[in-house]
Amino acid sequence: MHADLLVLMEGLPASVNYRDLTVADFRSVRDRVDAVWSLARSTRMIEIDGQMVEINGAAEALAERLSGEPQAKRERMVGTNTQLDLRMRLAGMRAALRRVEFWADARDGGNTGPFRTYVWQPVSEAVTRYRTQRNDYVNRFLALLKTIEPTLKPGKIAAPELADGMVFADRSALLHALLHTGNESNLRKLLLGYQWATERPDGSFDTTRWDNFLKRMHAEKRITKADWDFVQATWNLLEEIKPLAQAAHKRMFGHYFAEITAEPVQTPFGELSGGYVPAITDSCWCPKRERTAPWTTCWPARTARCSRP
Repeated sequence: MHADLLVLMEGLPASVNYRDLTVADFRSVRDRVDAVWSLARSTRMIEIDGQMVEINGAAEALAERLSGEPQAKRERMVGTNTQLDLRMRLAGMRAALRRVEFWADARDGGNTGPFRTYVWQPVSEAVTRYRTQRNDYVNRFLALLKTIEPTLKPGKIAAPELADGMVFADRSALLHALLHTGNESNLRKLLLGYQWATERPDGSFDTTRWDNFLKRMHAEKRITKADWDFVQATWNLLEEIKPLAQAAHKRMFGHYFAEITAEPVQTPFGELSGGYVPAITDSCWCPKRERTAPWTTCWPARTARCSRP
């Protein structure tokens, strides 16, 4: 809880009179106060069958059930220190091999009781929902991949426009790079991180080298309409997942995560609406000790990996 609060407080203005805050700062403070309030309440509640239940109430029900177990059963571990240690070790081995569901049923005496209701059932149902939704999105993404599967053949793709000796490992690496062009944040990480563009004094960046590379790829039909259709469909799929991710983030941390705004992408086949894909550190280009450095030092997006001959 304390660590979560520290995260929430990051970026807040220094201690000043609230009347002196800008509108943006005031809204930031308001959002964080709302997040702290929501987080404080959520840490005292659990959701059971769609209803919020006080954790203290659930704990009391579990304790009451344990107190109702037969005395002989609860005294089974009584003995000398040596005997108790051996029995505890054997019991630990048995517990490690036992399914939580069966343990909960045993604690409840074979009936549906507080252990199944508060311990087993919430986790089991959540895992089932997650797997169902995950499988749906994975299958839909696989269907998208099927549309370009015949073109995903081995073979390096030279990119001298970007840098001397620059080579994409294969078409999948090239497509991964295209996926990072749907918003300014990702595109900036891609081009400036790999030094495929230069930043101007006003903060904008010169994309001439990248533009020339794409122009040749389109002319040589290395990048086709089907490729861009796949890229936009992937962005759309991730956009569809976002509300679910936002809801989970809100429940975990008390606030919604900041969203990246998609920006239009111009292609020879028309304008795309753009989108977002996650960007993480390229472990091949970035030594482990530098992965916490600014992205301008090491671009955090290994999904668009390249290779040099």
